Amino acid sequence: WAQDMSFKPYLQFPPDFDLSFADFSLSSFRQSSWYDTYLPGAKFREAEFRRMKVYRSSLERADFSQAHLEWTRFGICQIQRAKFDKATLKRCSFKRCDLREVSFRDADLDRTIFENSSLDGADFTGASFFEVVLDDVRYDAATKWPPGFKPGRNNRKR
Repeated sequence: WAQDMSFKPYLQFPPDFDLSFADFSLSSFRQSSWYDTYLPGAKFREAEFRRMKVYRSSLERADFSQAHLEWTRFGICQIQRAKFDKATLKRCSFKRCDLREVSFRDADLDRTIFENSSLDGADFTGASFFEVVLDDVRYDAATKWPPGFKPGRNNRKR
């Protein structure tokens, strides 16, 4: 799976309920679970997502700028070109997620886990990266890492 980063067998969109471009800014979604949600272009600016579970969901181009997402788990999600600028993502996990060209500029990613995900073109400029785990992730020359950070050997440069 990790080699082709194909999500088609798992995600079947569009769903019956389309929340594309919805504005959830300043909302609170603590400890909720979202499965098979369709939210491309949605706005979650300064929203609270603490301890959420988000699985098999489409969040392309979503804006999570300055959102609080501590302990949130993302699994098998399409999140490409989303914004997490200045967001707090401590202890989050992204497993089997498409994070191509996602912006994590100045985000707090301390102890976040990225597993079996694509980080091609992702921007981590200015992000806090204390004890971040990268396990079998893919990245490319366009991926921007925080100063001094070097991806480990369990990761593949494309």
